[in-house]
Amino acid sequence: MQLRTLAHLGDSRGKRVLLRVDWNVPMERSRIVDDTKIRLSLPTLAALRASGAAVIVVSHLREGATGDTLAPAVRAAGRLLGGRRPTLVRTAVGSPTLLRVCRALRPGAVLVLENIRRYPGEERNERAFARTLAALADVYVNDAFAACHRRHASVAAVADYLPAVAGLLLQREVEVLQRVLEQPAHPMIALMGGAKIATKAPVIDRLRRSASAVLLGGGLANTVWAVRGYGIGASLVDSDAAPVVRQLLRARRHGAVRMPVDVVVGDPSARGRGHRVVPVGPRPHVICERPEAVLDIGPATIRAYSAELRTAATMVWNGPMGWLECSPFHYGSVMLARVIASRASGRAFGVVGGGETLAALQQTQMAQYIDHVSSGGGAMLAFLGGEALPGLLPLYRTGA
Repeated sequence: MQLRTLAHLGDSRGKRVLLRVDWNVPMERSRIVDDTKIRLSLPTLAALRASGAAVIVVSHLREGATGDTLAPAVRAAGRLLGGRRPTLVRTAVGSPTLLRVCRALRPGAVLVLENIRRYPGEERNERAFARTLAALADVYVNDAFAACHRRHASVAAVADYLPAVAGLLLQREVEVLQRVLEQPAHPMIALMGGAKIATKAPVIDRLRRSASAVLLGGGLANTVWAVRGYGIGASLVDSDAAPVVRQLLRARRHGAVRMPVDVVVGDPSARGRGHRVVPVGPRPHVICERPEAVLDIGPATIRAYSAELRTAATMVWNGPMGWLECSPFHYGSVMLARVIASRASGRAFGVVGGGETLAALQQTQMAQYIDHVSSGGGAMLAFLGGEALPGLLPLYRTGA
């Protein structure tokens, strides 16, 4: 099946386009900390305006929030667009006033609806709410890859009521991740960390079939050790993941999945003081006892994983190797980020995704060298794990 894209829209002059973006940017007291997601959405917005369309932008802000406003994101978009700020409309979706305003939009105009998660019908994927949204426009463009794994009205159901296509960002995400799954340059090395093993096990299982190695760290490794009977003190563990871990252990016997050979442990309450390196043997033993916890991969693991990554022609990374927010437990993640960045855009094709993963990459000041930085960690994992993403399915249809 072919993904329907902006090229399938035809003449957009005079059309009203409902554009779903992801402006769910990190903020501190209404100050945007990182505007990357807004920047990534602008090429599609610019292309639609240049085609003569009027654009009605839809986004959410902050997971589960109901009182937050998109005003800071709208201001940032205005600055990035050269001062031509979009208009934020607080009029309620479903009101006759909003419908009149949208129908009166002129070519090139950009209207932004207030935080769509203020409406209960959004997260419930209510068809009535989706029809109300669809009534505002002639065409639907989904450019919010990071939300495509959500079965929400502005992501999934609305596409049943309008001709639906993918924006430029979403198109790029799909093309890159399909390349990783179907036509990766070999050898391929995957680096997987973070805490929740249940969401990453399908990805690990799928990638190990074509990858030379899947390198584990962070809470994923802790959970594997816990299930195997290692003593890991107060370490972060996904306590509900025992069945998933057994699957991973079976996969590890086939040789593709690697575990750390040493770790950095310490008392989390000491905030980095008094840490030490502990080797990890092949048989269960006590790595540390409470109040200590495993907080990062150790130097021998950094060397071993770096050597694996230096052989790669394709690299995929999701999830930090340790406690990224606390020095020195960010060290393993940052060192491997440097290796990935130094090989990407040339000797290997590098794909990185996930909020904490990007934070580690940004500490290297080398993020610009990564071939593809995914805008959605959860959606990236779902796609690579073989899930059917609710936001993507309608974009493969042959009709409107």
